[in-house]
Amino acid sequence: MAANGEPRTDERRTKRFLLAGALVLFGWLLFRVVEPFLAALAWAAILAAALWPLHRRVRARMPGRARVAALLMTLLITVAIVLPLVVVAAFVADEASRLGGTIVEIMTGPRGDDVVARLREIPLVGDALAKKLAEIRADPAVLQLYLNENRELLFSLAGRIVGALTRNGFKLIVCVFAAYFLFLHGEALGAQIRGALSRLGGPRMPPLLEHARVTVRAVVYGLVMTAIAQGILAAAGFWALGVDFPLLLGGLTLLLSFVPFGPPMVWLPAAIGLLAQGAVVRGVLLLVWGAGAVSTMDNILRPIFIGQATKMPVLLVFIGVIGGILSFGMLGLFLGPVIVAVALVLWRDWVAASVVAAEQQEGR
Repeated sequence: MAANGEPRTDERRTKRFLLAGALVLFGWLLFRVVEPFLAALAWAAILAAALWPLHRRVRARMPGRARVAALLMTLLITVAIVLPLVVVAAFVADEASRLGGTIVEIMTGPRGDDVVARLREIPLVGDALAKKLAEIRADPAVLQLYLNENRELLFSLAGRIVGALTRNGFKLIVCVFAAYFLFLHGEALGAQIRGALSRLGGPRMPPLLEHARVTVRAVVYGLVMTAIAQGILAAAGFWALGVDFPLLLGGLTLLLSFVPFGPPMVWLPAAIGLLAQGAVVRGVLLLVWGAGAVSTMDNILRPIFIGQATKMPVLLVFIGVIGGILSFGMLGLFLGPVIVAVALVLWRDWVAASVVAAEQQEGR
């Protein structure tokens, strides 16, 4: 203690060091507690930001009933997003089970002879595939060895799928639960975030937050419009080429378009099915239509929608979307463009400030 009663400099430094260490430890503990919910909370924030204009209209028609308005928006998310995902997951699980039974029937039953004959009709690779399948089916020992080698892989894959569905189901519940409170307290939370950013980064931070909000909303709208376009194109292709259940497959393509590389999970098996049935021309045409029209829309429409709303060049939108997916998974669809958009705003602001400073220097 100094003579005037104030703590010495080394004591103040020690207190600051201890306080900083306590804050770091508390931040780490808080992160460990929140970490299992981060993805679900991020999805809730994305959905709330995208649907906020609609929520504002709903709340304006229901003055004094903020909880009811928030509940209606939460029900909208549940009906429009969660339920279709659950239905698709159940449908895919059922189809996977049926596919497994079909594979066993082909490998061990008389149906395999017909498949071998049809495989030979496929250009280029048909003879090799037919020969390999015939060899496996001809020797019971080889067939048993093949089934034993792949049984563990299949069980492991099934276990991973069940685990992923369980985890994602939990995240969906948390996402919907959090979305309700974001709709209910979104304005107060937004004001707090803007105040905190202003305190940390000055007056330039709130405009960056607004730009991030616009970018997230543009990405959501771009995803929806791209999904609709891909679903329509896929359904048209399935109908024109005589694939069974074209509307169902088109709807499945629409839903899976929100998943990276999702549409090929629909049109590629359909094309392979046509080829296996001996419809070589229709199968090849479906492959060309799926790769050239359906999947290409993902790389054309989405950058256009996002670029128009955010004033970003198409190249940067493409880099943001693809780079975000590769780095962060599904969340990268939103995080990637937001990061690139904020970086672009900072770059333009820095360049503009440099130009102003240079002009002022020349004026002197």
